[in-house]
Amino acid sequence: MTLTTIVEPDMPITLEQAKLHCRVDHDDDDSAIEGFIAAATRHVEASYSLSIMPRTYRLEFGGTYAALSKGPVVSIETVGYDGGTVTDYEYDNGVLTVAWPDGVDGGYVEYVAGDNDAPEAIHAILLTVGQFYENREGMDGAHDFAVRSLMHPHWSPL
Repeated sequence: MTLTTIVEPDMPITLEQAKLHCRVDHDDDDSAIEGFIAAATRHVEASYSLSIMPRTYRLEFGGTYAALSKGPVVSIETVGYDGGTVTDYEYDNGVLTVAWPDGVDGGYVEYVAGDNDAPEAIHAILLTVGQFYENREGMDGAHDFAVRSLMHPHWSPL
């Protein structure tokens, strides 16, 4: 299986939001803070198999089943294979089941995943940006506990 991102979204928080959270009132660290926003977003998304902002993925897979690991899934855009597309598929609870034409044993799915109405994820990103900014040499266990507590509803054992 190969998962690629087709359309990258904007970051879920702005530089201004991060600076306000970190109580930064100068522009000297803007570049570093922008990097912290990107890193914190990737950290939260990867830790919880979550897309915070809507993003389009393409998953190539063999067989008739595929677990769509990035969620929440908003829509299935295309299910296809070399030579065509199919409409005979079902999606339920993170699993796509496809009835391929005779002689086809795999293909791809393009889908949109993301929930830009996830305030706990936004707060977890802000907490992480704050920790990155204040503790550039390392983070403490209290931060990890706070992020896990905020993101627990999104945790999935997939």
